[in-house]
Amino acid sequence: MHADPSLVEPTIEEVLRYRPSFTQVGRVTTADTEVAGQRIPADVIVTPWLLSANRDEREFVDPDRFDIRRSENHHLAFGHGIHFCIGQLLARLEGRVAVGVLLDRYAEIQLVPETSLEFYSRGIFAAREVPVSVRPA
Repeated sequence: MHADPSLVEPTIEEVLRYRPSFTQVGRVTTADTEVAGQRIPADVIVTPWLLSANRDEREFVDPDRFDIRRSENHHLAFGHGIHFCIGQLLARLEGRVAVGVLLDRYAEIQLVPETSLEFYSRGIFAAREVPVSVRPA
């Protein structure tokens, strides 16, 4: 991204699609409905999996490939409809600023070789820490 800063924003969006912070969301149905031929009664909890939705081959070309040049990226990392995250603009801005600062400050950023990542066990899909080595700009 040092060579092409215009890739910062699409890279952030692809990370959000490929590895959303929250893997699932809980919702309560308000009416009897049907999804993919499955009847779902009113007043039950459903748990859509964002990891699956963000890999839907009907929505994403080659969905299991991480592609920072993906042109259509309508992921659900921030929800949808009335449940769309009101903080999504701030989160995206914070991501762009943070990545920009890192790119300005360091000429090289690499994962520390042969480090195993430990992930949170519940609620959030993220590594507890990501060890990196850097070379100043």
